[in-house]
Amino acid sequence: MALEQFDRTAKLTIAELGDPFGLAIEFAQDRGLRFAFDVTKTNDLQPNAATITIWNLAESTRSDLTRKVRRLAAATYGLGAVGGAVPGNVEATAFALGAAYVKLSAGYGKASSQVMEGTSTSITSKRTGVDWRTILTFGDGELAARAAIANQSFAPGTPYAAVIQYLIDTLGVDNDPAELATALGGKPSVAIGFPKGVLVTGPARKKLESLLGLLEIRASIQDGRFQILTDVGTTQDAPIPLSLANGLLDKPRPLEDNAFEVRTLLLPELSPGRPVALTSADVSGAFRVEQVSHRGDTHGGEWFSVAELREPFAVSL
Repeated sequence: MALEQFDRTAKLTIAELGDPFGLAIEFAQDRGLRFAFDVTKTNDLQPNAATITIWNLAESTRSDLTRKVRRLAAATYGLGAVGGAVPGNVEATAFALGAAYVKLSAGYGKASSQVMEGTSTSITSKRTGVDWRTILTFGDGELAARAAIANQSFAPGTPYAAVIQYLIDTLGVDNDPAELATALGGKPSVAIGFPKGVLVTGPARKKLESLLGLLEIRASIQDGRFQILTDVGTTQDAPIPLSLANGLLDKPRPLEDNAFEVRTLLLPELSPGRPVALTSADVSGAFRVEQVSHRGDTHGGEWFSVAELREPFAVSL
C-alpha cells in the first residue's frame, strides 16, 4: 500500500514589471483559500499548459489579479525581429511585453516543489451560487512559442551553435551554452556548419525544432529553460525511484509501444525527460517521463500525478 502523505501545501505567485515579488496566494497547514490546479507537461518544445481555479477571492484581490494578468493577442506584440525578448530570462521577457509571470508550487508540509511557471494569458471570475471562482490559465513558453519570430542572416562559415543560440535567445528562454556545446561536440555533421551562410526567418520555435531534428538532438523547454536531453531521451538527473513504498498508487497500466501509465502521489519532480527507476509486481526497469499531469485540490480528493513512462531510446554504436 502506498505511503500516505498529509498536510498539503500549495502556493501561487503572480508578478509583473515593477512588482517582482508579486501577489501570493498560499494554502498551508489546512489554512487558506481553496484552489485547484491541472498541469500538463510534455517532453518536447511544445508549450506546457496549466489551469488554476481559486475560490472566493476578495473583490479587491480579484481586481488586482485581473490587472496583473493581461489578455494577450499575437497581433499586439512580437519577439525577435521587433525586439522584446530578453535572452536567457523568460520572466524578464514576459515583463518586457507587459505580461504577468506565474509560479505554482505544491507538496506536503514544508516539502513543497515547483510544479510549473509561465506566462498567463487569461483570467476570468464568475459567481456560481454563493461562491466566486477565479480561473487562471498560463503556459510555459506559450507566449514565445506563438510570438517569437526569427529574422537574421548569418555569414558564410557560421557554426550551427551560433544559429541555435540565436533561436533560443529569440524565444527568451534560459539555457546553458556549455551544455549546448557538449551536445554538439558529439555530432560529426556539426563541423560542417553553414559554409554558405544562412537566412533564418519565420517562427523561431519551428526553426529550432527543424535544426535540432537535422542534428538529431533531442530537447525540451521546461519552466522557462531550454534543456538538452541525452541520446536516450532523458535529462542528466538521477532516476526517481518509484514503487508502492514511495508514491506509486496503482499498478502500471500498459500502453502501446512498451509504454506504461502510472498514477502516484503528487510528485512535482516527475517532469518530462526525467529518468525513473520503476519497481512493481507487474513491471520493473528504467524508464523516462514522456509526459505528466499534476492535479491537485486543496479541499478535494485530487492530489496526484499521472505520468506516461517510456523506455529510453536505443543508442546506435
